[in-house]
Amino acid sequence: MSTFTPSAEQAAIIDAPVDADVLVVAGAGSGKTFTMTQRIIALINRGVAPERILGLTFTRKAAGELLERVSAAVAGDMAGSTTATVSDRAFLKPAIFTYDAFFQTIVRQYGLLVGFDQNTQPLSEAGALQLIHTVLDKHMDQLMAFDQGGDELGKFSTIAGNVFTLSNAIAGAMIGSDCTSFDEAVERVRAWDKAFVAQVAKALEDEDVPDGEPKVGKAPKQKKKESDTAFEARKREYRAQCHQLCVHNTAKLAGTARKRDLLLDLVADYHAEKRALNMAEFSDFTIAAFQLVTRFPSIGATYRKRYTHVLLDEYQDTSTTQAMLLATLFHPQSADADADRSSSR
Repeated sequence: MSTFTPSAEQAAIIDAPVDADVLVVAGAGSGKTFTMTQRIIALINRGVAPERILGLTFTRKAAGELLERVSAAVAGDMAGSTTATVSDRAFLKPAIFTYDAFFQTIVRQYGLLVGFDQNTQPLSEAGALQLIHTVLDKHMDQLMAFDQGGDELGKFSTIAGNVFTLSNAIAGAMIGSDCTSFDEAVERVRAWDKAFVAQVAKALEDEDVPDGEPKVGKAPKQKKKESDTAFEARKREYRAQCHQLCVHNTAKLAGTARKRDLLLDLVADYHAEKRALNMAEFSDFTIAAFQLVTRFPSIGATYRKRYTHVLLDEYQDTSTTQAMLLATLFHPQSADADADRSSSR
């Protein structure tokens, strides 16, 4: 057990009222996980049943260390207790999971309610990239036609990496109160890109788009003995160069949107392939868990009854989808408020 002495700030968190909502903001290496561990121990010592405490962190190693520290501390505090008390507390421990493992437990139990097979197997990053390569093989003609049109997608491995990155970006950032499925999120991105390309085409319809990136020098300064007329001419040339660079970059952005439209086809096919093979990434489990708690409020009520105290390690690193899921599970009122604000924008 650690002999580290809490600072005044840490002690205030550890000894906060049992029913207090506490937010800890501190830099790396400042002892946040230690404080979380001590808070759990303090809650148990003040009568909170260990099995009613849920702790979430990002890695298995951190989860294991957290549970080990809490168990060791509780065991040490049991010296001198009655045999019955020791027996009870020895077998009842806090629930310490990684975020992904916790979300999987929800889906394993209730997944069929949203069409998620309970026997679905987790897919590693290496397995995901291998499956994406299989999808790319099926789209080879489409990929070659796109390259021949003047827009290069890059090497096969680059395309696979981009599909993987885009897929995870959509799963992590697009799911929320008014968008609860991956397929809907894909269509939203596609619609935005289509509208953006149309706006760019309209804006550039009278422009000559440079083939390459124009060279732009430094902003001109008037030289000694340079006439105002000559200086104005140099400034006009500089503004023309800047304008051409802007035109080039704007057209390039539209090209990126067109590339993404093709990547979205690949992403959608990749997700269909995962479903057909009964495989899922961590993000798929998170989306399924979010669908479950939003469509079936009784599931969230069950978890709120089971866990009266929830501690989240490194919460700032959670994705938008993970944060919305946790809010819907344990703070449904705040999640509803976020949904109302989102729909009114």
